[in-house]
Amino acid sequence: MGAVAGRRGRCRSGSIRSPLAAQPSDRHRSCRESRARETGQPELGGAPINRALLYAAVRSIALDLIRRDSRRARREAEVVSESDQAIEPHFELADEAQIALVAAVDRLSHDQREVLVMKIWNELTFAEIATALDISQNTAASRYRYALAALKKTLQPL
Repeated sequence: MGAVAGRRGRCRSGSIRSPLAAQPSDRHRSCRESRARETGQPELGGAPINRALLYAAVRSIALDLIRRDSRRARREAEVVSESDQAIEPHFELADEAQIALVAAVDRLSHDQREVLVMKIWNELTFAEIATALDISQNTAASRYRYALAALKKTLQPL
C-alpha cells in the first residue's frame, strides 16, 4: 500500500491523481484540463493562451496579406500597361500599303500578333519571346511562321 500511496498526489488544481493512470502524460493532461476549467482560461501546450496577443498576431498577419496582395496587383497592372505600350507597333498611315498592313496585323489572332510584334518590332529572339510568354521556343517560332503566312496570304496581290 505504501508504494501506491507514494504515487498518489495532488495536481496544482487540487484534484487527486489516480495511481492507475496509464501514462504520466495522461495524468498531467487531466491536471491541465482541470486547471483550465477552474481558471476559465484555455491553454495551448500547457501555457495559458494570451487572447489579446493571439488576436494582434492574427490581425497583423491578415493586414500583411492584404497589403501584399494589393502591392502585387498594382505591380502587375504596371507591368501589363508597360508591356502593352512596348509590344504594339505604331504606324504612320501615310500610304495604302501601311493601311493594308495594319488591317492584316489586326486580323491575326492575339497569340500570333503578339509573337510577330515582339520578333519584328521589338527585335527579340525566339528564346526571349518564349521566356516572356511562358511558352516553348518551338511554339513561338511556329506562331511567327503562321503569322507570316497569314500576312503573306492577306497582302499578296491577286
